[in-house]
Amino acid sequence: MKKVTRYAAIGVISASLIGAVVCGLGYAAGLRINTTKSIPVGLYKISQKAPEKGDYVIFCPPEKAIFSLAQKRGYIGSGFCPGGYGEMMKRILAAKGDEVAFRDDGVYVNGQLLPYSKPLSADPGGP
Repeated sequence: MKKVTRYAAIGVISASLIGAVVCGLGYAAGLRINTTKSIPVGLYKISQKAPEKGDYVIFCPPEKAIFSLAQKRGYIGSGFCPGGYGEMMKRILAAKGDEVAFRDDGVYVNGQLLPYSKPLSADPGGP
């Protein structure tokens, strides 16, 4: 029985190490996995081209109280960004020359209401 347990432990440790190396190499190669609902779930590759309207961008949120509160409420994860925040990925929906308006019913770009942009009347995570 002890021999089986030992082999199982070696297998788990080996698989974990291989997984960590593969993840590290993927990260170094610019691969990112999104598991949140804010953009489609999937594997993304960082590009060096200048971002354009419609592209996704990845960034570290600034060290501000609002992001600290968002992290405490579980809206953003922990990671390696300053402040201990995780990287964020968002889609560029407006660019230079576009007209952006914030109204009670949501955000408009060039007169078009962006889906799901209506502000909530209250934060479901707290006051």
